[in-house]
Amino acid sequence: MKTIVIYDHPVSMQIHRELFHFDDDAYVSAGDDLIGMLQGLEVHGGATVSVAAQWRGMISLALWKNDPDTEEVSAFLVSVSPECKEVLLTASADYVFELMYKQKRFDCLRRLSNTTKRLIERHIRDKRLRVEFHLVSEATGSIITSSL
Repeated sequence: MKTIVIYDHPVSMQIHRELFHFDDDAYVSAGDDLIGMLQGLEVHGGATVSVAAQWRGMISLALWKNDPDTEEVSAFLVSVSPECKEVLLTASADYVFELMYKQKRFDCLRRLSNTTKRLIERHIRDKRLRVEFHLVSEATGSIITSSL
């Protein structure tokens, strides 16, 4: 089965490649349009689609909206991880990742990654595609959570 890695930023590709070592031709840049790339994806015979994205990319994919507003992001985060609500009270939606990471709230981050994977699967046309999601961090230079 073919593997395609869609990434949002060159750093995301580099981080993914350091861990998984796929060939160059497996990597496809989505630029600023992860949603458009996934919507248009058609692979004959099925494939595994690995998505490597940073925080903003993950939120966009989860909400299936390129530029969600703060209220939408906050509502999503609370709905997926209600026990992490206190983090939202102390940080804006853009800084929630940093705060969760510093507080070692990997349970919340893992749940967000798994939810994002399921939401991507709902939106893509080709249901034969197997989706994996990897939340990457440029600051740490690593994959923080994965749906694997």
